[in-house]
Amino acid sequence: MITNAGSDGHSALLTLFNASWEACKLPLKWKEATIIPYLSPKILVPCALSPSSAVWAKTMERIVLNRLTWEVGPLHQDLFAYRRGMGTAECLSTLLCAASSGGTTVAFLDLEKAFELANCRVILSLLVRKGVCGRLLIWLKDFLSGRAARVAFQGEDVSTPSNTKTEHHRAAF
Repeated sequence: MITNAGSDGHSALLTLFNASWEACKLPLKWKEATIIPYLSPKILVPCALSPSSAVWAKTMERIVLNRLTWEVGPLHQDLFAYRRGMGTAECLSTLLCAASSGGTTVAFLDLEKAFELANCRVILSLLVRKGVCGRLLIWLKDFLSGRAARVAFQGEDVSTPSNTKTEHHRAAF
């Protein structure tokens, strides 16, 4: 989508990103998500969909992640999530290689909802300890706060008051 935007589109997008960075704020639409469950052959699968602005938001998240990585250093070598070129196959390959040499202990953790339940203040204080400050820290504070999701099923908003304003942080951070 961004590739096909042309030079005028790239220029407008750069202006938008720079404005977000300078103001240390995200556009409010970038903090909204619509979760639409759909039927797979065997189970009901929730799928997060959001407006086309999600493409721009994800791009900005990648830019800020690069800045954050530059500030605090690379992610730990044994962390496979959120690293370009790393995924399930690399994780399993590393695990199998370690297990074949013997003496390997493995712990599988189910971290579903980990980002939704993470405390914004705790995340920010850990970033401060790692040396993150200034505009990057303020931008991340805005990024982590005020996120909202709604659930739509068959074209109807089926969100309940308890899940309408859920904090969700399933992003590159």
